Amino acid sequence: MTKQKKTSTTASARKTKTTAKQPTTIEDFKTAALLVSGTINVAIFVGWLAVQLTTKYDYQVALLIFGR
Repeated sequence: MTKQKKTSTTASARKTKTTAKQPTTIEDFKTAALLVSGTINVAIFVGWLAVQLTTKYDYQVALLIFGR
């Protein structure tokens, strides 16, 4: 009889199963909050940039912020 040698793929497969974790609701909420925050920040930055670079959009921006 010959002695069988353990393969490294079996050991790595076990490690993968134990270290893999499912995303939780808290992580999903954090990701969603970061995406929403980033989107709002980009929109504010683009608006600020438009106001700084040209006077063409001053009235429209003021109307958007203060208008009804």
